[in-house]
Amino acid sequence: MKFSIIIPIYNRSLFIDETLSGILNQTYADIEIICVDDCSTDESLQKIESYAVKDNRIKVISHSKNLGPHCARQTGVSNASGDYILFLDCDDALEVFACSSLHSILSETDYDVLEFAYKHKKAKTVSLPVPFITINNLFDSLVHFKNPRAGTVWNKVYKKELLQKAFSKMQSFYSVMGEDLYESVIIAYYAKSYTFINAPLVLYNDESGISNKKNDLSSVKKSLDSIKANLDAFSFFFNTHAGENTDAVLYIERQYLKYIFYIQILMNTQKKDWRVSLNLLSGCFSEDTLLHYEKKINKTQLSLYLELIKYKINIFLRQLMPYRLKKIIKDLYANFCA
Repeated sequence: MKFSIIIPIYNRSLFIDETLSGILNQTYADIEIICVDDCSTDESLQKIESYAVKDNRIKVISHSKNLGPHCARQTGVSNASGDYILFLDCDDALEVFACSSLHSILSETDYDVLEFAYKHKKAKTVSLPVPFITINNLFDSLVHFKNPRAGTVWNKVYKKELLQKAFSKMQSFYSVMGEDLYESVIIAYYAKSYTFINAPLVLYNDESGISNKKNDLSSVKKSLDSIKANLDAFSFFFNTHAGENTDAVLYIERQYLKYIFYIQILMNTQKKDWRVSLNLLSGCFSEDTLLHYEKKINKTQLSLYLELIKYKINIFLRQLMPYRLKKIIKDLYANFCA
């Protein structure tokens, strides 16, 4: 069994040594490392090429122009020769026993998707997979749940045939935000089997994550351009390949709007730029979706600040209650109302 590990790289030379060392020191040796340099302007390409000279398991592919992480993953998938594929962001690290742990499970049952836990580098906490996700609700958990799961692709291993099929249905477009959800939803749509383990196999660099980046107006505009590109691609996919789920685009659009409103604008943009940033939303989102946020968008700056405080408190309270306890309470309430 061979694992292909795909790493999109763009101007991350400071992280390459840590990222590649964790992979090259894997206790399971039958791997290939596909580094897709997305036209970096720093020393990233030179660094990965120097590693490739020393270890022939490293395959270096270089884009002639910056296409974004989604296109870099597309390039990686089309060049993968492994039986299973993992995605790794170039500022994260893979535990040295990761592939061995995955091999021991997949050699018994060849799941399409196997999800695993991950450690937060800064917070020093562990994020576990949601315990009640099955193949029957994998797609819904990303689209239709009241609180949808994050569409991360780097905390899972995938059967190569599944990714080849899913990525063949995807559009190619530039995006620096939201492309993980696009990929995750389409992968989940085609997946036929799924399981999870609570072993943390990735060290997630929450210090350099996009959710922690402070934005100016140009950053907000770039984020909105990316979201619009994702939404256009989603619309094409559901209209062309999954007509029975065309309503999914509206639910996904609401997810993106919530993230942009609270995280990208209120949480990570200066207060003086809130109003201008909020006025940009109409160029990205539909009138139907914006209607749900009309009152919030038109609030005064003080009211927006209070809205942010309320959001943070809600997130904190949700984190205090484990998913399993939430499910027990939800089931008890449903039985009581029945």
